[in-house]
Amino acid sequence: MKLRGHHLLCVLGFKGMGYSQSFIDNMAEVVAQLRDSHDPSIEIVDGPDDICLAAPGRVGDSCGHSGRLDSEARVRDHDLRVLKWLGVASGTLVEWSRVKKMVAERMKPSDLALTCPSCPWRPLGVCAEGIEAVRNDI
Repeated sequence: MKLRGHHLLCVLGFKGMGYSQSFIDNMAEVVAQLRDSHDPSIEIVDGPDDICLAAPGRVGDSCGHSGRLDSEARVRDHDLRVLKWLGVASGTLVEWSRVKKMVAERMKPSDLALTCPSCPWRPLGVCAEGIEAVRNDI
């Protein structure tokens, strides 16, 4: 499975919301694979990933809204901030259990204001809930 940096956090708090029904269905499938598979390996990628496949605005290598390059650039900034915070690089292959451990050890829900400041989903608190749940499980 391929995931970009900020999606390592998004999947933790996924609650069935998204940009379109096809996006929601795809993300639900990715989350189910992470939950139900025995410690799957994640390839951390720099750019569109398995979740972006169903993004309604995806155009080529842009996963941003309507394929706008400035939107993709903002998303990549989120990715880089998350990866730096977690201490992992794009191109790394890592087991899902290790991702959750990194999040639990290195992030607090309040850190999302610094890693994903302009994310439209952040105010809903679902990613913060996901981070808190992982911190409580480890």
